[in-house]
Amino acid sequence: MGLYVNPGNRQFKEVVNSPVYVDKSRLIDYTNSVLNTQRKNICVSRPRRFGKSMAADMLSAYYSKGCDSRELFADLDVSKQHKTVSDMDRETRRMNAYKSNLNQHNVIRFDVQRFLFDESHIPVFIKRIQDVIIRELEAEFEEYVDLCTGFIWITRSVRADLRPYGRGRHC
Repeated sequence: MGLYVNPGNRQFKEVVNSPVYVDKSRLIDYTNSVLNTQRKNICVSRPRRFGKSMAADMLSAYYSKGCDSRELFADLDVSKQHKTVSDMDRETRRMNAYKSNLNQHNVIRFDVQRFLFDESHIPVFIKRIQDVIIRELEAEFEEYVDLCTGFIWITRSVRADLRPYGRGRHC
């Protein structure tokens, strides 16, 4: 369990134990429904102070292999069978997806605000993210370090080759 790779469920546990927590766990149902489809890329956009970090912490706690979150989600709406649903086949599929995805995926979770200190330092910002995340990925997946190093080298080479065509924004 790392800070960015499979970070665990500590942050979401603190949120759930808060007296003002509002259960938004059904977002997991939607995420599970699009997980292996063309719609798998999800943007959770909300105004400032409307729970984007909480949603990211919840999704991380649910999917991350870095922890066991069964007890944490046991009392939340997403884990409960809804007997009043008219389509019980759909409800059974939803519950099967809930159980089969709980703590079964590798997760990378990071807060951009932690790295961004000044808009004029975007290249430094990107480099810091790459260095920190790659370092953790190498520690977590030691058996793939050579493959990862080769990929990073290729990525940097492509980026350098494309620089004359723009500021490298598209690579």
